[in-house]
This record gives sequence, C-alpha cells and structure tokens, in this order.
Amino acid sequence: MKRKSYFRSERTQFLLKNKQSYLLNLIVALMLSTFVLAQTEQLSYGMHLSLNYPTVGNRIDNYSGEANPTLGLFLQYHPEDGLDISHPTKNKRYNIFPSEFTRRLTFLVQPSFSINTFRQIDVDRKYNSYYVELSGLVYIQPFAYVNEFKLFTGLRPSYLTAYNTEVFEGGFYTTKRYDPNLNRIGRYDLTMPIGISMDLSQAVTVEMAYYHSFSDNNTNTFIQGRPSSIEFTLKLNALGLVSQFAHKEDQLRAQITKYSKGSLIVMLPTVNQNEIQSLRKQHSEQEIEFITTELNERNKKIMHDFRTYFEYCPVYFFMDTSAYKVISKNFNNVFVNANFETDKFIHPDSSNFFMASICEDISAYTTKHVFGLFVYDEKLNQLPKPFNVPANLIGPNLEGDPLNFFKKRHYNYSQISFEKYITKLNNRMLRYKNLE
Repeated sequence: MKRKSYFRSERTQFLLKNKQSYLLNLIVALMLSTFVLAQTEQLSYGMHLSLNYPTVGNRIDNYSGEANPTLGLFLQYHPEDGLDISHPTKNKRYNIFPSEFTRRLTFLVQPSFSINTFRQIDVDRKYNSYYVELSGLVYIQPFAYVNEFKLFTGLRPSYLTAYNTEVFEGGFYTTKRYDPNLNRIGRYDLTMPIGISMDLSQAVTVEMAYYHSFSDNNTNTFIQGRPSSIEFTLKLNALGLVSQFAHKEDQLRAQITKYSKGSLIVMLPTVNQNEIQSLRKQHSEQEIEFITTELNERNKKIMHDFRTYFEYCPVYFFMDTSAYKVISKNFNNVFVNANFETDKFIHPDSSNFFMASICEDISAYTTKHVFGLFVYDEKLNQLPKPFNVPANLIGPNLEGDPLNFFKKRHYNYSQISFEKYITKLNNRMLRYKNLE
C-alpha cells in the first residue's frame, strides 16, 4: 500500500508540474503574440501594474485583507467596423452588430502574475497565494462622445502556483505548515470583474474594479479558494507611448521647419546700471571700465560669430533693454546694426521668430545660474531639445587663460570663442529640418 501510494504521489506531482508548465507556455505564447500581432490601429499592447486588496474581511470579521501587486501584459483589440456574417449558400452578408455599436467595444486578453494575501486577526496568521492568471475582458464606452471613460467586465480564471501560511512569532513572520489551509498547487479559481476605466492619455489608463470570486470557500475553520478583491490598476499602452513620442517629434520638426522660414533674433546683454551706480559710489572706476569693455567685446564676438556660422535662417540683433517690446512683437526701433546703433530699417517678420542669447540664465538641465547659449521662443521661454542641450553650457574656465577668470569679480567671457557653440546649434537645426 505504501509503495502504491508513493507512485500515485509521484504521478500527481508529475501531472501538476506539467499542467503548470503548459499554462506558463501558453502565457509566454500569448505575450509573444501580443508583440507580434499588435501592429495596427485596432490592436495595441502594453503592461499593467495593479494593487489587489482581498475583501474577505467584509464576509468574515476575523480576516483582514492586505494589498499586494499584480503584474502582467495585455493585448487589446478595438473593432472599427460592424460584425457581419455570410449566408452559407447565398451570396449575402447580414449585419449582426452595426459599426456604431462595435466601435464602443474594446476586447482585452491579459496574462498576469498575482500575489494574494489576507490575515487572520485573532492569531496574526497570514495566508499567501500566488496565481498565474489569464483575463478576458470586454470594455464598453457608455457615452458616444466620451472615448476616455469605459465600463468593463469579463472573466479571470487563475491557476495557483504556490501558497503558504505565515505565523507571527518572535517579532517577525515565519512560514509554517497549517493543516486547515486546504489550498493545493494546481487549483483553479474563477473571478468576474466589474469596473471603470479612465484614459488619462493615449499611453496611460487607470482602472478600479471589484473582482467577485466564484470559488471563495474560506470560513473561520479552514482556508480554501481565492477571495473576492478590489483592484486599482495602472496600464501603459506601448503603442500609445510610441504615438505620443511620434506626435511630439512631428510637432518639433514642424516647429523647426517653421522657424527656418522665419528669423532668429539674438538678444545682446547690456550693463546693469544699478551695479554701475553702486560701483561709482565705491569709486571703483577700474571695475566699471572692465565691465563695460568686457561686455562690448563680448557682444562684438557674438554678433560676428552668429553672422558667420549660423546659416539656418536670417539673424537679427537687439539689446536686452528692448526685451519687453520684442515679447509684445513691437519691432519698431528695436534692432541694432554692427555698431550697436538702432536701425529703423531692420524689421523682420514678427509672426515667425525665435530668440537666442549668450548670457547667464538658469539652465533647465542644471537648474543653476550658468553661462551659455540659450534658445527661447517668442515669449522668452526656454525651448526644449534640440534647441537647448547640455553642450550649450559654457564654463568660465574654458578657452584662453583660466586664471584670467579669477582675477576680478566678473568673468571675462569675451575671451571665449563662441564659434563651436553656434555652429553646433546651426547643425542641429539643419539636421532636424532635413529629416522631414
């Protein structure tokens, strides 16, 4: 009898292992098919992360649920046309569901792995279960013109891959055998969700659902089956992410192309008059001369290098004292010539321009006040990559004699060559424009 029981046990273990292997292979196949098939607008795929909270405590006061994660993938199908069937003998097709109805539906297959835990309060004992699941869900859009909000239901069969009982002893939980825990590896459970879904964007969806269990046999005296639960889910749609990035890329290229037909307006810094007055009170004439000379030489270099190395679009120059007029698109008597004199005949198109300045500003990359080449939109907001990149930042000890920058309170930026920074900006703009 013992020998017969031994072989029966071996056979049972073999079958359970193979069942588990077949189920895991099925889930892997579904995951792979997800990435292979989801290449159209009707099909999409992604991953989801949920927090599940067993509600067994609502039915049995002595139990309390604990939140645990569920992680998996999903394959989603959204039909665009109605459902037709063909007559077997006649050359006719019959419309079963019109497209107006089927377009409100979304079908989803969702393989996942879930941890489920609830606790027995009187003895502080935990019951942990580990499931592999395969959900089949149907989403319906209740309002015709609100695509973001959906209701959903379906079925979720699950396979118990492991379980254990933990008892709180000596200040921490330890795993112990517990005979009233009647769960067994290989057990199948079935739950049905009822929930709501909200699309925050093309890529991100949040959900809340109640999963009713048809196999919750748990009582005060024994543990068996999967309890019902409330679940909160975050979904990331891979094709939605790609679409969002592609849309941003298209917008960026359109913006770059538009700017190529407009003009770049370079803002030249001027002397801070409040600082000059303060230095005069201190009789720091040498410092005043250094500031004015350095700024004048720097602006000459900026003007020369932009005119020489920036070919992406026409370039014009104005002093920073006219910044408010430029932001307001009032271009009268704003722009200056090579001698920094106002030239009323320079009047670029005020409907299409962007700005740049080689100055000190707060970098979006370092969040610190640094010196560099900054590029702005028409409202003087820093533009994103590829306009502003870390390579635009200019260190005070670059080029020339590094000690030169520490002899005075002010850095001598006029010693720097701006050629490579302007050339790199020009090349990036041309490269993006040529990608169209």
